[in-house]
Amino acid sequence: MFVNYLLYLATIPHGEHSFYLKIGISKYIDANTRNNSLPSGSNILKQEVAELHRCFQAEQIILKEEKQEGFVIPPLLRFQGYSEVLMQLPLKSKVKQDYSARLKSAIEETKYYDEFIKL
Repeated sequence: MFVNYLLYLATIPHGEHSFYLKIGISKYIDANTRNNSLPSGSNILKQEVAELHRCFQAEQIILKEEKQEGFVIPPLLRFQGYSEVLMQLPLKSKVKQDYSARLKSAIEETKYYDEFIKL
């Protein structure tokens, strides 16, 4: 039997005029507990519940695509957990809607456990 985890997309404030988009996995399905694990002022934009192996695969799919597109944190600006951060955007950015839709489609691209462990 598999335990469900949460794959989420969140904004993390960065200064007064921008934010980072972060993709993450949490064992905390409860919103209050999960929000306490994020930096102050963070906001969950979208979340999908799935088995841990599917959350992990979906996270890797999205991060790989973003790295290919060049949306990475420059070395001088890196911080703890930066590898799960997609990019820094202006506060008024509409791009976050595209990423919210991508979260669900990435889960749909994942493999079932038996296929995943054979990789």
